[in-house]
Amino acid sequence: MIVTIDLVKLVRTARLRSRVDEAFRRHGGGWYLICGNQLVLVGPAFAVEKSVTIGRNGTAAASPDGKLLAVPGTDTLALYDDSGDQVTTVALRPWPDRSASAVTFSTDGTSLLAICAGQAGDTAEIRKVDGGAGWATTATATIPVTNDVYPAAWAHPRQSAYLVSIGAGQDGQWSWWITDDGALAATEITALRDRAVSGVTADRDTALTVPGAYGEDIAWHDLPGGNVIRRVDPAAIVGDDDEVHHAVDVGTGCLLVITGEGHALRVDHPTGRSISTARMPAADARSPFGWAGATTVTADELLLWDHDGGIALASLTGHAEDSTADA
Repeated sequence: MIVTIDLVKLVRTARLRSRVDEAFRRHGGGWYLICGNQLVLVGPAFAVEKSVTIGRNGTAAASPDGKLLAVPGTDTLALYDDSGDQVTTVALRPWPDRSASAVTFSTDGTSLLAICAGQAGDTAEIRKVDGGAGWATTATATIPVTNDVYPAAWAHPRQSAYLVSIGAGQDGQWSWWITDDGALAATEITALRDRAVSGVTADRDTALTVPGAYGEDIAWHDLPGGNVIRRVDPAAIVGDDDEVHHAVDVGTGCLLVITGEGHALRVDHPTGRSISTARMPAADARSPFGWAGATTVTADELLLWDHDGGIALASLTGHAEDSTADA
C-alpha cells in the first residue's frame, strides 16, 4: 500500500543565469553552485555573493564541514575555501580521451580521494591527498578501466575506506572497495558489477543501488561484499509510469527518491508494508527537477536544481513557509 502525504514544501526558490551542474552545502549556511566553468557562491537566501571562473573536468566534492570545495580539472585538482578563494592546487594526470575525474573527502575532512588517469591508457589512479601533508599526494592505487569512464566515490561513514564506482556507459559499471591504512588497497566488488551505485547509506555499512535497467529493484548491498540484503520494487514507490532517477538513503528509515517525471519523494520505512511518500511537483514545469540533481542536507531538508538555472530548497517536514528569492 502506498500512502501519499504532502510533506514536501518549497522553502525558497531562485533562478540563476546559467545551468546548475552541481551543488554543495557551504559553511555558514550558504551553498557552492557549479555552473559550467563558474563557481557561484550563494547565501542562505540564494543571493549571489561571488562568482569565480574555474577549470572543471569531473565531479566535485565539499568537505563535511563545508569549509572546502575540491574541483577536479583537466590536469589539476583545485581547492577553494568558503569565501571562494583558491587555497591550493594538486597536479593530476590528464585523461587521454573524454573521461572525467572525481573526488571525495574523508569522513573527518582531513584528506580526500581523487580518481584520475593512470600511467597506462587502460588504468585509473586512485590518489590520497592528505591535508596534514599540505594537500600532497601521500598514497596511490591503480585499477583497470575502459575508455570514456565516469567515476564517483563516497567515503564510508565509520571506516577508513571508500566505495568507488566506475561507469563506462553501455560498456558496463564496476565498483571498487578502497581501504586506507596508510597505503591504499583496491579490491573489486564483483557482486556490484553493472549495478548503478547511488551512494553509501548514512547510518549503515551498505551501498544503495538504483535500477539501471527494466525489472531491477532499489537495493541495499553489504560492504565490502556487495551482497543484496534488502530490496524494494520501485513500482511500489513511483508507479508503473515513472522511474527512479536518483535515490539517497539518509538514515533513520528515510529514503529520498528523485523520479524521471520531476518529483521528489520521501519514502519512510521502506521495508514496512506501508510506504509513505511525499510528492513535490516541479516549481517550473519547463524544467523538471527530476532530470537534474539533488543534494541532501539532512533528513528534513533537500536542495534541488535543474539544468535551466533553477534551484529550490525543500523542507521534508512541511513546517516551513514558502518564499521566493531572485538571483
